[in-house]
Amino acid sequence: MKITRIAESINVMSKTLGPAMKGRDPKPIQEMAIKQQEKGVDVLDLNIGPARKEGDKLMEWMPTSGYQPDHRMCYEVYLNDPDTHPEKKWLVDICEPVRPL
Repeated sequence: MKITRIAESINVMSKTLGPAMKGRDPKPIQEMAIKQQEKGVDVLDLNIGPARKEGDKLMEWMPTSGYQPDHRMCYEVYLNDPDTHPEKKWLVDICEPVRPL
């Protein structure tokens, strides 16, 4: 059985990476990704979290931060039951495997 290791430290809520994402500074993101890959992770979860107002712009920029989609399948993690959300919305993490450019 193969176990896939997912790194979830690339998150807009991070005190270091959040400002880097908002300021479109790829260096701290690249450094964190390299550290995680050196530890043997298989997938980097690039999480924009609550940055939904400009989420589409942020996700357009993320590929220019030094990583590209990998050959492995992406997948979704459903975090809630929409029936319990006040606006009946799904909360979903979309995990896209990436690799350095």
